Amino acid sequence: MLLEENTLTLEAPVNNVNPYAALKDIDVIDPFTDEDRETLELVREVLRKRNAIDRFGITLLHDHFEVNDDEILLETCDHETRTLTIRPYRNEELKEADIDEDGYVQTNWRFDQNDPKNLLCMTFCSRTNGFHIPKHDPIIFN
Repeated sequence: MLLEENTLTLEAPVNNVNPYAALKDIDVIDPFTDEDRETLELVREVLRKRNAIDRFGITLLHDHFEVNDDEILLETCDHETRTLTIRPYRNEELKEADIDEDGYVQTNWRFDQNDPKNLLCMTFCSRTNGFHIPKHDPIIFN
């Protein structure tokens, strides 16, 4: 299950790298630059050529707090209040919640600097019966 292994591999076996470990705090991130714009234009061109421009986007990698090795960031939403929440959950807590094997979809990745074959999943979204449900109830643990 993805909760135990948070990497997608393109060739090599999966590893257990903490995808949050090397992130800089949001307060020390440099502002968007012309060089950043040029980089994103190159990424846009690749996405356009691969017909994936409406499937993938770009996010600024940053940190607000430490995410431990035994945690993942899980996205939940409430359509009624138009609220999207991303918070850390311990893998063990999620296993205890007895959520189906297909109960998570990866939604945010980063490249592994040390192994270019790996994409590290940064955020998961919960879903039920293979579908993203309109309102995620808070995960309650016994």
